Amino acid sequence: MRPYSVFTDPILPASYIAELVHLLQERGIPAEATLEGTAVVPAGLDNPHERLSFDQAERLIANALRLSADPGLGLAFGERVKVSNLGIVGYAVMSQANLRDAIRVGERYHRAIVGHIGLALHVHGGRAQLRIDPEIPLGRYEAFIIEAVLTSLLGIGRFLLGRELPGLECHFRYPRPAHGDRYEDALGARCHFGRQHSGLHFDAAALPMPVQYACEASARMAEEQCENELAPLLGQQSVVRRVRSALRARPGDYPDMRELARELRTSERSLRRALSEHGTHYQQLLDETRLKLASEYLASTSLPVEEIARAVGFGSSRSFRRAYRRWTGHSPSSARDRDRES
Repeated sequence: MRPYSVFTDPILPASYIAELVHLLQERGIPAEATLEGTAVVPAGLDNPHERLSFDQAERLIANALRLSADPGLGLAFGERVKVSNLGIVGYAVMSQANLRDAIRVGERYHRAIVGHIGLALHVHGGRAQLRIDPEIPLGRYEAFIIEAVLTSLLGIGRFLLGRELPGLECHFRYPRPAHGDRYEDALGARCHFGRQHSGLHFDAAALPMPVQYACEASARMAEEQCENELAPLLGQQSVVRRVRSALRARPGDYPDMRELARELRTSERSLRRALSEHGTHYQQLLDETRLKLASEYLASTSLPVEEIARAVGFGSSRSFRRAYRRWTGHSPSSARDRDRES
């Protein structure tokens, strides 16, 4: 079995990001240019079985932002995503009796559409939060990804209810970007930046509101198909995702295998076996987590290499440099120089 990789395993349906390619085509940018370096050809976007990895998606986003010269491209992309782009998950969502049930289906299956992004509903008093939590560092593309996910969720919510969500506010965990004045116009809601989590906040009274296209028989059929087609995919990734999430939650202070097993309420032996069944092991996932975080620090901060080494759990900069070269074939300094030149 090929080893599972957080960043290179296929997770994003090509049909979903086809809308981004089409958006740029409407702006005069050829599909081939947007897809350059992704190993995906335009014809592949029509293949229902084609999926992109996180690394491929990052390359596509980088191309799209550079070619369009539009820092708010994520907002425009998110507006184009419809329920139909979500395939069988979208059909299951739109067939539910009410908004709460539609969100429940989205929580269950959304990772089959947008991997490495957590989606969870929280209700406190009279307010509901549909929280969007990245499970891996998104770095320089966080604004684009959160813009796209949140805007598409908001559009789908309006479609389901046939009206605006009452008491809507949009929260973003990153600082207000330079194009922040476009947010409220695009989203039709008050926007708050620098918050603890990104997501939609609205009156909890909306949750029992009926969905316009509710059909109990269709909902049952669609959810059954989701289970048949998507649950195996999600289940194969679940143990790896749980380990990755646990590692990401403690940057620089990573648990060892025994402590990790205890956190996940299993035995060390069972965890080791479960990871082996998915073609990976603890050290590989730890290295991938460290590499991704270190690369983000190198690309988006001016922290000295010594501080980055400590931030990703190395006792010395020498051991970090040695590991980084083993992982990438390059030194941390040369990687940072390349990022600045690109």
